[in-house]
Amino acid sequence: MELSDTHKATIAAWVKDSKTVAEIQNLLREELDLSMTYMDVRFLIEDLELTFEEPVEEVADEADAADAEAELVDEPIGGGVRVEVNPVTPPGA
Repeated sequence: MELSDTHKATIAAWVKDSKTVAEIQNLLREELDLSMTYMDVRFLIEDLELTFEEPVEEVADEADAADAEAELVDEPIGGGVRVEVNPVTPPGA
């Protein structure tokens, strides 16, 4: 299947708008009358050399992040649960 330059630009815009592969698959079917499987859409995006941008996690301050991490580590764990692991590895494990 050959895509026109306008189709390629439309797909690139959807990727840039952080649409998921499933959303792009639905948009292709609804707006461009192209029925493709999920895998075909993934391969198409790869063939067009488009990449999804990873969401950026915003941290207000590194000190705040360190304090939040320290709170998680310093809190005592209750419940009295004890786990023992057999030191002998059974054959075939």
